[in-house]
Amino acid sequence: WFDDLAFIEHQLDGLRKAGLEVPSSARADPAVKPAAAVTIAVLPFTDMSLAKDQEYLCEGMAEEIMNALVGIGGIRVASRTSAFQARRQGADLPAIGKLLSVGQVLEGSVRTAGDRLRVTAQLTDVASGFQLWSERFDRKAEDVFAVQDEIAAGVVEAVRSRLGAGGPVIQARPQVRNLEAYQLYLKGRHLRFTKNDHGGALLNLERAVALEPSHGPSWVALADIHVLAAAYGIKPS
Repeated sequence: WFDDLAFIEHQLDGLRKAGLEVPSSARADPAVKPAAAVTIAVLPFTDMSLAKDQEYLCEGMAEEIMNALVGIGGIRVASRTSAFQARRQGADLPAIGKLLSVGQVLEGSVRTAGDRLRVTAQLTDVASGFQLWSERFDRKAEDVFAVQDEIAAGVVEAVRSRLGAGGPVIQARPQVRNLEAYQLYLKGRHLRFTKNDHGGALLNLERAVALEPSHGPSWVALADIHVLAAAYGIKPS
């Protein structure tokens, strides 16, 4: 629901009618076509680990790359909900491209073994079926942010000619200071969005902020799950 702009606008219109001063959002003129942009869907990565227990990391990997690409001018990224749903439905790349109105699809795989992380990623042109870019990364598990940034940078490099002179760059982010806390954060989001397990998400996120109080996204996710837990009656509002 909350990824549906029409649904949100309908709610806001109700608040305005109730007398609240809710500013109107700027609406695009449907007669004006937007400037051409690179359109990409980032699918949740495939879990190639032997235990098949890294789905939360696969989703987190895709979401972090989405967030990096969203900040690049000239690139439009399909929403998390839409891209992940298309993957769960098992649609092939042409169907995903048509469903999400994108020209390129980024997919990959994740394999973990002890403190080692192996990630593969490939960007495919939907129309031709040809790979525009692919890479494999063998790193330590704590290098997860660097891998995500390098994948995003690889995507930008692959479509640079369509992004204008010079082209944007992906800014490297500081590495995770507490890997366990980051994994708990990803598990919390996985339980909240994919498994609809709000109680489990709450426990994981509370542990995440206890281990790493300076990680802002964990606090944001925890606030979100507190609101949902109250709304669903899991805890007193």
